[in-house]
Amino acid sequence: MVERWAACVPALGGMAIGPHVVRETAATHVLSTRTEIQTVRTCLRHTRIDPTLAYAESDLEDHRRAVVSSETKAPSRVRPRKRDSS
Repeated sequence: MVERWAACVPALGGMAIGPHVVRETAATHVLSTRTEIQTVRTCLRHTRIDPTLAYAESDLEDHRRAVVSSETKAPSRVRPRKRDSS
């Protein structure tokens, strides 16, 4: 079933998508909503926090890449807006 739905998303480019990828994606998404990491650990049934921290670190890395990307695409000169004199 996972493969059938993955085939509907062209951006995946034929990647092998299995239940573990869905689990990792869901955990990363939940952490991005700022849910407590202990809650996510419990839902994933991890006995230790270390495996769960890997999802949080990947989320931070995604944020870092997004910031770097936006900085490189920003205009080099920003003009201040004119104030309305009325």
